[in-house]
Amino acid sequence: PSLPLSLKQSVMAWVSTARKPSTALALESSLSHQNASSSFLSMYSNLPSSDIALEEFESLAVNRLRLLKALEHAKSKGRRDDELKSTLKTLMDRHMTADASTERESAMTMAQCDDFGHHILRIAYSRNEELRKWLVTHETLLFKLRFRHTLSPSERERFLATNELPYEPCSNAELDDVRDDLVQLLESTGKKEEAAIL
Repeated sequence: PSLPLSLKQSVMAWVSTARKPSTALALESSLSHQNASSSFLSMYSNLPSSDIALEEFESLAVNRLRLLKALEHAKSKGRRDDELKSTLKTLMDRHMTADASTERESAMTMAQCDDFGHHILRIAYSRNEELRKWLVTHETLLFKLRFRHTLSPSERERFLATNELPYEPCSNAELDDVRDDLVQLLESTGKKEEAAIL
């Protein structure tokens, strides 16, 4: 399968404006500290810097799109976030990889495939508000699932600290004081799954 024609045209239009005349794209890096661990997670604040061939570019975009579409399909079937936990690793193993049609592509880590795939779809889905909204919704779902289900508590704390996200955990006593209000708020906004967790 290949990218839908309109998506492919957007990607190719962006590629044609790249300064580098070869078939490889030079894009600024955030991957030097990441590894192939299944618990990696990124805020995608920097562009990847490695060169990739156009074939890899399309392959990574298609795989990322398949991953997001699989999550969308699972959610449309009414599957809750905790139910998605069991399929998340399978989906990531299947779709957060390169197709390995080249030796270089087969050496790409899952973190690199994640980073490239995310940024490529950001480019391709920036054409209109509807596409941007779809991408943000499903990338947010993927991020939330990965944060909850692939990071250990210590990795979550390290992630929040590394990205300078202010977070102060509340004690059990503080949670007990506001539990009923939180449940009401979550239920009133249609977030019954989260309310049930409390």
